[in-house]
Amino acid sequence: MIEEVTRRNALDVNVSEIALDTRFGSLVFDNADKKLSRVQSWLKEAQALATADTLIQEDLNYLKITLKRLAEHLQWLVQFRLEDVSNARQESDLFNQRVDDFYNDAHKEIAMRILPYLREEIRRTNPDEKKLDEEIQKVVEIRKELESGLSLIKEETSKIRSGNKEVGEEMGKRAAVSMASHFQAEAAKYSIQSNRWLVTVVVGYILVIGGLIWTGYEAYTSVNEFIQQQETIVSNQARIGFSLSATSADAVADNLSNIDEVHAVSSTVMWTALISKLVIIAALWFGLSFIIKNYNVSSHLSSINRHRAAIARTLDDFIAYEQQQEGSNTAKVLQNATDAMFKNISIGYVSKIEKDNSNPVLQIFNDLMGIRNQ
Repeated sequence: MIEEVTRRNALDVNVSEIALDTRFGSLVFDNADKKLSRVQSWLKEAQALATADTLIQEDLNYLKITLKRLAEHLQWLVQFRLEDVSNARQESDLFNQRVDDFYNDAHKEIAMRILPYLREEIRRTNPDEKKLDEEIQKVVEIRKELESGLSLIKEETSKIRSGNKEVGEEMGKRAAVSMASHFQAEAAKYSIQSNRWLVTVVVGYILVIGGLIWTGYEAYTSVNEFIQQQETIVSNQARIGFSLSATSADAVADNLSNIDEVHAVSSTVMWTALISKLVIIAALWFGLSFIIKNYNVSSHLSSINRHRAAIARTLDDFIAYEQQQEGSNTAKVLQNATDAMFKNISIGYVSKIEKDNSNPVLQIFNDLMGIRNQ
C-alpha cells in the first residue's frame, strides 16, 4: 500500500485500494471511495484539456487547490489508524462530512462549469468536431421539419378518416333502408309463393284422398263382380253336371274350357285395374310430397326475409342513434347486424328432422328425456 499521497501522485493512486483497506475493520469508507474517485477522474480530464489559453488563471488556481485537497483527503486515509484514536466512529463520520463538502464544491465548479466549457472549446476548435456539430444541427432541423410535416399528415389523415366515417355511416344508413325494402319485398314474394303452394298442397291432398276413395270403390266393385262371376261359374258347372247324361263328352269339355277362360280373363282384368290405380296413387303422392317441400322452402324463406327486414329497420334506428354519440361505434353495429342477418341461418329446403326439432313441444319432450337419461 502507498505510504504518502501528494499532488504529484494524487491522480495516479488507486482510491478504492486506499478507502477500502481491511485494516479499517468494521468502518466503511465507501462514500469516500465513490466521491473521491469521481473528483479524481474530473481532475484528470480537466488537466488533459485545460491550457493557459482556454481557462483563466482563477480556474487554473482552483484546479490546483482541488488537487491539493484531494491529496490531503487521501493522505488522511493512508495515515488513519484505529489504535491512534479514542473514538474511530466519530472520526470517520467527521471525515465523511468533509468529503461530502469537498465533493459538492468540486461537482459545482468542475463537473458543471469547467469541464463542459473545456469540452465545448475542444469541439469548437476541432474541424471534424465542428463539422459534426453542423451536421447534427442540420439533422435536428430536418427532424423538426419532418415532425411538422408528419403532424400535418396526421391531421389531414384524421380529417379524411372522419369524412370517410361520415360517408360510411351515411352509406350504411341508406344501405339499411335499402336492405329493409329489399328483404320486405322478398318476404312478400315468398309469402305469396308459400300461399300458392299451400293451396296446391290442399288440392293435392284432396286428389290423393279422392284417388284412394276411388281406388277403394273400384276395388270393392271389382271384387263383387268377381264373386258374382264365381257364383255364375259354380252354377254353370252344376248345370253341366246334371246334363252329362244328355250331352256328349266333347261338348261338356268345351263348356268347362270356356268357363276357365272367362275366370282367368276376369281375374287378370281385376288385378291389372287395381295395380294401375295404385300406380296413379303413388304418382299423386310423389307429386304431393314435392309440393309440400316447395311450400316448406317458400315459407321458410319468407320467414327469413321478414327477420332480415326487421333487423334492417332496427339497424337504421341504431345508426341514427350512433351518429348522435361522441364515440360512434357504427362499424361494430354493422358487423353485429350482418351476423344477425346471415350467420347460422339455413337457406332453402328445411328437412323433416330440422322441422321436427324446431317444434317447441317436441323440444321440451327431448329436453326432459335428456334430463332423465342423465
